[in-house]
Amino acid sequence: MKVFEKDNVIYGAFGKRQNDQGSTKGTERPKLGDLLEDWNTNINYVRNSKTTWVFTANLQRHILSFWGKDFPLCDMTTKEILTYFTFLKSSKSLSSNTINKHRTHLMTLFEYMVENSEIYEIEVNPVRKIRPLKQEPFFHHIYQPEEAREILSALKSSEKIGLEVAAGIALYCGCRREEVCALRWDNVDMVNRVLTICEVRTTAGKEIVKMNHTKNHTVRQIGIPDALYDILKRAEQQQKKDRKNYGYLYKNKPDFVLREKDGAPWHPNNVTKRWTRFIHANGFRYIRYHDLRHTNLSLLMTKMSAVDVAKLGGHTKVSTTTNIYGHSFNNAVETGVKTINELL
Repeated sequence: MKVFEKDNVIYGAFGKRQNDQGSTKGTERPKLGDLLEDWNTNINYVRNSKTTWVFTANLQRHILSFWGKDFPLCDMTTKEILTYFTFLKSSKSLSSNTINKHRTHLMTLFEYMVENSEIYEIEVNPVRKIRPLKQEPFFHHIYQPEEAREILSALKSSEKIGLEVAAGIALYCGCRREEVCALRWDNVDMVNRVLTICEVRTTAGKEIVKMNHTKNHTVRQIGIPDALYDILKRAEQQQKKDRKNYGYLYKNKPDFVLREKDGAPWHPNNVTKRWTRFIHANGFRYIRYHDLRHTNLSLLMTKMSAVDVAKLGGHTKVSTTTNIYGHSFNNAVETGVKTINELL
């Protein structure tokens, strides 16, 4: 909490003069803009990652656009907040899942105000009276095995070895984009054919952010299938040629698997851009680059237990795996009929 002293008088977070007991009553009421500045400075920028800063900044843009920075916090009642959620649904066409993220953020902000009620004069969190909206089912697109094989074959023929590596690691190992971009040769065991996924490299606005942990703070090892092994070997050979061609101009460190001709690591956004361009240019059915991960885990769910698939996918909860991927290649209806016919 920002408190400063001037001319032997103590001032609160918003420059309000406080009496001996620290009361701010009788002064200007705290505004929304004051709260966001205070919370960002003391909580968000101290405790959260840069990627979270970008996410919360987007939520706060919506909030400020609706109420304005000078809106009195004491007027943000339950009814007022419900009006905001209705606006997000009807005017902004946001999904229930996204509106729930706004609810969570407002809940956090009001909890902060309640904890600092001597400053904000808020004793009760009005968001608590609002139940979360019913979660909408998440639908992702995946490739059928034959489609995936055709795309990988086309990538090999195109000699776009970098994109082939990016697609191969996502499709064969179920890695996220930020994990693929952070993968270094040190974490590729070509002898035992194992990848160690322990870092991420992503974007926060225009800035590239590197973190020495994954999304769920897990370190996982994934086997390298034969086809991916072949891709990685060819990438390794190509990078040796590039290193020789560029000489001292080659950017050796850090030794990322996904790198440009001059050795510079791929920008994470380039993975998405190059994938999209390749798919459209070659007439394939388009799905997002991230959906290659969904394809991998959906396929695994047809042959493996959810517990094992969760470990490979880096999910901390098995329920996440079953909720997202359990239905992708689900033949439960047919299997159920066949089984009951055989038994009865």
